[in-house]
Amino acid sequence: MREEYAQLLPDWYMGDEEHDLVLSDDIDSLASCAVLNMVKGWKVGYFYDFNNIYTKQKDTTKKNRRCWVDIATYKGHAFDNHVSLISDWDTWNTDMINLNLMCQVTNENYTDKYAGSTLLTIWSVYDLPLPETEEGKMLLLCIDSAYKGFYSDRFHDIQKHYLIDVLGLEGLYSVIQRHTAEEFEDLILEYGLRQKITYYDRAIKTELPLDKIGQALGIDLNIMPESEFFLIRRLVQIQADIKEDDEYADDISQGIKTLAIVYRNKVKYSKIKERR
Repeated sequence: MREEYAQLLPDWYMGDEEHDLVLSDDIDSLASCAVLNMVKGWKVGYFYDFNNIYTKQKDTTKKNRRCWVDIATYKGHAFDNHVSLISDWDTWNTDMINLNLMCQVTNENYTDKYAGSTLLTIWSVYDLPLPETEEGKMLLLCIDSAYKGFYSDRFHDIQKHYLIDVLGLEGLYSVIQRHTAEEFEDLILEYGLRQKITYYDRAIKTELPLDKIGQALGIDLNIMPESEFFLIRRLVQIQADIKEDDEYADDISQGIKTLAIVYRNKVKYSKIKERR
């Protein structure tokens, strides 16, 4: 990451404090957790499927600090890529490492957003070398469809700015220039990147081809714990119109768990429904 942007980040990500990773339900979160496991030694301790939070610890009285991965959480350490600011006077989680938060992207300038993956942010923050092969580099851009902005007249310059001027990933921009959008889409299908991670029978499971994806990216994706997971929170997901529905404002004032602007003028957030 370019130095002028790295200086804007909270410094907890470079410290020695142990963290338990909170995994969500897709390859962006899983690959991001795998990089954090490789670089920091942090392990997955929780799973969040946007309706429930599960933990592998029966005894939660003694625990490490959580690090939410690819989740726009209201409080706590997190890596994320969603837009969570309603306007430029809004405040959000200052402990979250998120380019849209750092660059003050809000609902009011939503089309200026960073539309890349959480994985690319983490890759850049820890200054990791790019995958060795062309296909590996393409696959890195496939995750969360980070390649798409290049092919849009409206978003081309914005995507170039984030990849080169902020993240310092010129090598990936060169890769996009050599390929068509259809080639990236074919790779997404070939690697099954749209497969989800799910909770079933007290276990975290996925049909993602972890060995194949990990070999291409040069990281070990087999990091999901084999231990049982237990439900600790039930949540309710709510989507509201920012301009017309004031209910979300009341909810935010009373406290929420996660929030992301999912479309222009639409906000999706979660509230705790039940604690275990």
